[in-house]
Amino acid sequence: MILQRKLIQLSPSTYVVSLPTEWLKKQNLKKGSSVVMDVTDSSVHIESSSRRVKPKISVDLHGLNERMVRWYISALYKKGFDELEINYDTEEQFTLIQKIQAETLMGYELVETKLQCCVLKNVIIEDEKEFETMLSKAFMVTVQMAEKVHKSLQLGVFENPQNFFDDEVMNNKLTNFCEKLINSGKHAVSYPSFLYLIVWNLEKIADTYKYIVQVLQGRKFVVDEQLLDASKMILAMLRKYYSLFYKYDLSLLNLVEEEKKKILKTLDYNPRNHDNMLLQNHFFALLYKLLDFSGSLVGMYSMEKK
Repeated sequence: MILQRKLIQLSPSTYVVSLPTEWLKKQNLKKGSSVVMDVTDSSVHIESSSRRVKPKISVDLHGLNERMVRWYISALYKKGFDELEINYDTEEQFTLIQKIQAETLMGYELVETKLQCCVLKNVIIEDEKEFETMLSKAFMVTVQMAEKVHKSLQLGVFENPQNFFDDEVMNNKLTNFCEKLINSGKHAVSYPSFLYLIVWNLEKIADTYKYIVQVLQGRKFVVDEQLLDASKMILAMLRKYYSLFYKYDLSLLNLVEEEKKKILKTLDYNPRNHDNMLLQNHFFALLYKLLDFSGSLVGMYSMEKK
């Protein structure tokens, strides 16, 4: 959007121009806040100082196991660093770094390698508009994964489990990218903590569906009717939260509590075998992860109204 503003002269050598109120609110800028100006011969680009990404960091992975390497690199990516110089210990760690980059670090490419050291660098221009697109995709991928899991539970077999794992990897990539934009200030909102929790929770829900597939993959199984009913209701609840995120309605959100009671009542029984017991535990986990959306939605939209 292009706007035209008149210059105001404050002194012989000082001119000022007004900034759009809506933009200031969106960036959470007030009197005394700092902004960053990129000045060229023909233009001045202004942005919130919070939107400036962290340029570069060097880290050492020596002695860290696979889980810690994943957490470490993921955390630095989400913090918004443009470039990671990674010192590693073994060729196995280097292979793992490449796998993490390909699967979960959208926009990062391996740009340099040397003896026990490599550099991952952000090679895309991140735009605020991308956030809405990526978050919507993350919701859709998670809902589709839940639908496929429910159908497989009805059939009693997970055909081609890798398809489910690919869905979870895509969820990771999309949610990581959204978290990166929030943390780096490139999706500036007045309620970043609430929005971040929603994105983070969406990733955990996909994880739980992945765990269900891992428990039952590679063989046929029979799922208790109670669990199939619970799976159907949990899927409906996930769809409802997806809808409520984009079309918030406090009265509809209030009804979720009643749905929770029905699901808990359905899950309150003794499963027929170990597989169903594990499945029951995962459904309890899914239910409470879904309910975590409620507080964040209320906080996010109540602050937006202010």
